[in-house]
Formats: sequence, C-alpha cells, structure tokens
Amino acid sequence: MRLTLGVPVSVLSSTFPAPQPPPPPKETPLCDFPSCTEKRKYRAVRDWTIGACCPLHLRVVGLDIEEMVSKINWYVPPEFEAELLAGR
Repeated sequence: MRLTLGVPVSVLSSTFPAPQPPPPPKETPLCDFPSCTEKRKYRAVRDWTIGACCPLHLRVVGLDIEEMVSKINWYVPPEFEAELLAGR
C-alpha cells in the first residue's frame, strides 16, 4: 500500500526560506617555519595557533627557545647560550 500527500507549491515556498549560498572557503594558513611558503597541514599540540607543513617544521616551530637550546646545546657554545635566552 502506498500513500501520497499532495501539498500546494504556494504552501511550501512560504514556509521554507530560500537556500543561502555557501560561505566562501577559508584561506589555509601558511607554514610558520621561516621562509617556508607551503600550506599548513599540522598544528602544534601546546598552541593550536602555531602550525607547519611537515612534521620536521612543526617540531622546530613548536619548540620554545629554552627547549631548543636544551636540545641543541652541543652546538651552542656556553658564551652564546646566555645571549639566546636573553633574546626571547
């Protein structure tokens, strides 16, 4: 058994508003790594406003200066370490 319901078009057009056009697409932010112009694909866990195009750039961008110095302190002579930390 099949039931059909007939509704006049004038009733439908007055109860349902006209469809809105879709909003414009948001612009994808760029990688926060210096001199990189790729689109951002990854976000930092600690701060979601920071992002990068690849895991390597994300790791470098996501480190703060103290973490960076502690990770690469074998490259940084002790006399320059104080300058790096002071220049935050």
